[in-house]
Amino acid sequence: MNAAKEYKFNNFNYVNKESDRLSRLAEENKRQMKRRERLMNTLVTSALYFVCFLVVFSLAYVLIQRNSLIVKSKMESLHLDQEIQDKTLEIEKLKTDISQNLDLNLIEKKAMTELNMVYPDTFQTIYIKKQWEYTMDEDTELINSISKLNGGVKNEKQ
Repeated sequence: MNAAKEYKFNNFNYVNKESDRLSRLAEENKRQMKRRERLMNTLVTSALYFVCFLVVFSLAYVLIQRNSLIVKSKMESLHLDQEIQDKTLEIEKLKTDISQNLDLNLIEKKAMTELNMVYPDTFQTIYIKKQWEYTMDEDTELINSISKLNGGVKNEKQ
């Protein structure tokens, strides 16, 4: 009887040992699964952080690039505005020079002093008579003037 109890006890120990081993294996599997999940979570989190960093870096780069273009455009605009002001001042100066040089009294004075010009005397004046009309009838006047130039060719219409 003692042997039967012992067998039952040993069988119980065997079953107990087997269930302990299985429960340890199950716990080990759970721990490994938890480690894998943590590792996967860490990898996913790291990948997300990396992607976020790339997005933020890209946005910062684009922002800096745009700012650089804006500053460059503003500098060019200021330079062109300054050039416009310079040209406007130069135009105003030229206008005043022209208006001063168009003064008839100043022109007369410069002609007499610098160029030694004088008014003509009466014997230096030559009068020219006007010889032909500047307005012509299409048919007769044009033909007459051409005939005079050609040496007296007769007009066929007359």
